[in-house]
Amino acid sequence: MLAKYIGSLLGDGYISKGAKRSINYYYQEHFGESQREYRIWKLSKLKNLGFTINGNYLRSKSHPYFTNLYPLLYPNGIKSLTSSFLSKCNHPIFITTLYLDDGSLNFSYHYNKEKNTLYCHPSIQLYTLNLTRNENVSLAEHLNQTFNTNFSISSHPDGNKSLLKLNKEIDVRYFLNLIKPYVQEIPSMKYKTCLEEKIRLYNNKIKERYGKEVIIKISSSSRRNPYSTLELNTIIQMKRSGYKDKEIASKLGRTYWSVIYKMSELRKKGLL
Repeated sequence: MLAKYIGSLLGDGYISKGAKRSINYYYQEHFGESQREYRIWKLSKLKNLGFTINGNYLRSKSHPYFTNLYPLLYPNGIKSLTSSFLSKCNHPIFITTLYLDDGSLNFSYHYNKEKNTLYCHPSIQLYTLNLTRNENVSLAEHLNQTFNTNFSISSHPDGNKSLLKLNKEIDVRYFLNLIKPYVQEIPSMKYKTCLEEKIRLYNNKIKERYGKEVIIKISSSSRRNPYSTLELNTIIQMKRSGYKDKEIASKLGRTYWSVIYKMSELRKKGLL
């Protein structure tokens, strides 16, 4: 049971030595009020194993399980990602708790003035900034092989300068469907587990900026695919003529990220 929830050890949780007379270690994590329902959900799964919530802390009792787990995650007294630890991280609840602890659902936006349509392109970040880049590479490989996800490494100015990211709508939807059986028990987390709910929360701000009649669409990876020969020629001609990427996307009526991805393919073929 406990092995399912150790994703939090790469997020908000940590293992510490118990009281002076204790020979075992215990688990603890601190949380803010906005995540109390999420921690209560964790407690509902773990309370029979000696977990409790006291104030803003979720804690376990000192237990041999954590004593044995400690050297796998803290081999030199510093939290480090090891292959021995990763070998225990094979249940979908692992990636669920890792995401709910340290992940976010974000949107970038592309407005097509001709169609009065705002395309919302989703992405997911796992803020594993406490891991080194090599550790993030190992984590991404493990997640992708174990859960059939498509995480990539992205640079970041904070922490150890890298995190994990999903950039394509199809990958984001796959991930959210993967964790759906577990997160549907936590309504307060819907803002980071449901694309439509995330859009709804920003609906008023969007309409204030683009007008009440604006059409809001979540950009699909398969929208208007494949690119026609005319579209590909337009991209090549406009890019060679010095047009900006956003101008090309607007001309084609496609999202900015879709055009960026297509241009990368054209470059690989030597056409740009």
